[in-house]
This record gives sequence, structure tokens and C-alpha cells, in this order.
Amino acid sequence: MIATPLRTNPIFSFPLGEFEVTEAVARSFREDELPAFRASDLPLCDERKMERNLALITASYAAEENADSSLVVASLLHNFSDYAWIEKTKTNSNRLDRFLESGIYDWMLSCFGESVAEPIRLQTPAFRFLCTSIPSFLQSRSTQVQGIFFREGGPMSDAEAESFRKNRFCHRALKIRGWRDRADRIGRTPPPVDWFKTHLRATIAKNRGRG
Repeated sequence: MIATPLRTNPIFSFPLGEFEVTEAVARSFREDELPAFRASDLPLCDERKMERNLALITASYAAEENADSSLVVASLLHNFSDYAWIEKTKTNSNRLDRFLESGIYDWMLSCFGESVAEPIRLQTPAFRFLCTSIPSFLQSRSTQVQGIFFREGGPMSDAEAESFRKNRFCHRALKIRGWRDRADRIGRTPPPVDWFKTHLRATIAKNRGRG
């Protein structure tokens, strides 16, 4: 079940203006933007904080490897539905369903374009592809992560794997998975989200024909 905050939810409002989008994304990473929870709901609050930190670390690895701005932004937002306070249509839906049902995908497509929205949509398929094609990738994961793998579809069929390989965004999705995996295994102190504002603005401008 989704926790019920004690005060008004800072529900993400899906802004469209360049400045508003950049600032809204930045706000979603700040500690004071998390809603207040009952004591029994603190584990969910902690999970959101962890996911935000992992997003920042993942994006920092992308930036260090001189990824283009849209790939840095996709890395920054790859798990947005896991930490942003957004109304969800199903409390028991999986990650991909939450991403699509909550309106996040449509919002990202409008603001940032396919180069951001599609690699993020492909994160669950990319994870399944890696676990299926590289057995050691799954075996080295925790029991909890292995459980997520099976809950979100388990091993890919040959047809699913071929379909994923043919997707023109599959390589970008796999790059993000690689950086996220490094963030999970190695980690580091997450940088401030302001480091990524230039990438956010550049990606929005390019998507709107100004970049």
C-alpha cells in the first residue's frame, strides 16, 4: 500500500515550461520535498531517499563518461516513478506499469523527447535482458533483486530478447543499467541535483528545436 502522508502531498504536477520543468525536477530531489509520514511508514520514506541518491550517482557516472545531455537526463530520471511523489493508479502495479499509468512517460516524452523517455521505458526490459543473457548478472544479485526479476517478467523468451535488441534505444537503456549497477555496487556521495540543470535545460531546448 502507498503510505498516507500526514500533510498535503507534494504531488508532482507535470509542468511543461523549461524553467518550471528544471526546477520541479530539482525540487523532487531535495530532502524537504519528501512528505511527512507516520512512523510506521518511514521505511517507504527511506526507500525514496535511497532511490533519489542512486539516481544522482547514476547520472554522475553518465556525465563522467561524457554522455550526451539527454542520456545524462535519462540516467538522472531512470527511476523517477520510484521516488517522486506521484498519484499512482494501482498500488500493486510493477515498475513499468507505474511509469506508464502515472503519466510520467507522456510528460517525459513531451518535455525531453524519445531520447529520454524511451531508454527509461526500457529499463525493466534491459534488466530482464541482462539477467537472461548473462546468468552471472542475476546470480550475483541479492535475493531481493532476484525476486524483483521474477515479479517483473522473469527470463525473456527468444522473441522478447530479439525485439529488445532491435529497439534503437536498447544500447542507451543498457548504458543506464550499467551505470545504475555501478551505483548499486560501488556507490559514492551523491552530487547535488543542481549539477544537472544544464543537461536538463539543454535536453528540453533540443527537444523543442532550439538546441
